[in-house]
Amino acid sequence: WTVDSATDQSAERALRLRERELELKWKDLLARERSLDRAYRKREQDVEAQEEALVSRELASHRQQQRLQELEEELSRREEELTQQRVISARESEDRTQRQLEEQRQELQAQREELDAHRAEVLARQQALQEREELLAQYHLDVADVQKRQREVRLEREWVQARQAEAA
Repeated sequence: WTVDSATDQSAERALRLRERELELKWKDLLARERSLDRAYRKREQDVEAQEEALVSRELASHRQQQRLQELEEELSRREEELTQQRVISARESEDRTQRQLEEQRQELQAQREELDAHRAEVLARQQALQEREELLAQYHLDVADVQKRQREVRLEREWVQARQAEAA
């Protein structure tokens, strides 16, 4: 009878130790889940801020594109005027107009380059946004994994408690 009692006590100690290990694992998993939640909220805020910045830049890009179109129309109109002036104007007047036109072309070219740079920046931001969305998807997978582990630990804890109850 003493051997069975000692074995029961040993098994009970082992079960208590296992239950304590499971509780520590559970607490660790809860802490990891909270950490993942905080990281997710931070990433979500970052994504929202970037989305707002992207919308703002897209609006600015749209306005620049409209301005560029207006400048191109103005340039086209001025080129037509220049053609008419060439017919009726003296050589000196024609040279002055050519210089102005060249300055406008340079300005337009500079604006085109600026717009191209802005488009590249928008594309880079879109790519960064996509990468953040992929990180968010990975976060969801990580959370699901943590929840699965929590279920496993809970089931194992319940099993240990059932064994303790049987032992008692």
